[in-house]
Amino acid sequence: MPRHARRGLSRRSFAVLAPTAATAATAALLARPAIAQAYPARPIQVVLGFTAGGPTDVSTRTIAPFIEKHLGGGASLTVVNRAGAGGEIAWTEVANARSDGYTVAVLSTPAFVSFPVERRTRYDVNSFAYAGTVVEEVGAMIVRPDSPWRSVQDLIAAAKADPGGIPYASAGVGGGMHLATLQLEKAAGIKLRLVPTRGANDAKLAVMGNHVPLAAVSGSGAVEGHRQREVRVLGLMSENRLSFAADLPTFREQGLDVVVPITRGFGFPKATPPEIVARWTEALRKVAQDPEYRAVAERESLLVNFRDPAAYRAYVEREDRILREIWRESPWRTVQQR
Repeated sequence: MPRHARRGLSRRSFAVLAPTAATAATAALLARPAIAQAYPARPIQVVLGFTAGGPTDVSTRTIAPFIEKHLGGGASLTVVNRAGAGGEIAWTEVANARSDGYTVAVLSTPAFVSFPVERRTRYDVNSFAYAGTVVEEVGAMIVRPDSPWRSVQDLIAAAKADPGGIPYASAGVGGGMHLATLQLEKAAGIKLRLVPTRGANDAKLAVMGNHVPLAAVSGSGAVEGHRQREVRVLGLMSENRLSFAADLPTFREQGLDVVVPITRGFGFPKATPPEIVARWTEALRKVAQDPEYRAVAERESLLVNFRDPAAYRAYVEREDRILREIWRESPWRTVQQR
């Protein structure tokens, strides 16, 4: 074939290929709404980083059927426990999963924000497409019912008499309740000794089994233990007394301005189609407004607080800034622990 003929063929081929590539890109964009409409076509894995029976597990399994209801389309959620490393294992798995809408993480702040602050991790706060939040909790300190400590001030007096000697159980170094206890230590001028556990339920069981005298746990587990007379709650880290636990005092009314919300939201791998994330956001909004769910949440000692993706991201970014400031001033993990 003559040389000029080969050049001509090349030009014609390019002219044909260029529109074809553009057409394919356009088709992909047009297909995205169709994908969202067909979603979900199979079960969705909801991955959480804590043990079965703990507050994150219970709140996730409580809300799952309501998300299925409001997602529609025969949605089916499968809750998967990937316990360990304070939740980091689960968040890493989801951040690096396929971005097809069939793997979503339960994100628990401040813990999921704190790990990338203190060390290099395989995810950070920018690794997720945030769908929103529905519930949050507060922190709590619990002891056995026969403990000599009946208030936060009793604990403080004991801790000042034995600096660093009183052990307390909590779900991991850098976890939400560990960070909450650091706030208590700073406010009260005391030092306690952390005994890390795999989850809040394990921390509660450690107190009930008399393995440690004290535990820092989430409010739902504390309130339930109080109702069953399994534990005594020294105080809740809420701004005001909770309507469903009005007999339990706050830290604030005992003279310590320690208020610690524990927020649980949902996040997909970053590249998940926004149409799918939007489906979840709308479903979460409807769940938060669902009278049946709100009644169940109150029975489970959960506070309903819907945040859309923009509000949720703003909340996470604020937590990130605060924790980075705290880390620079007073690292909560030693080099040996990292």
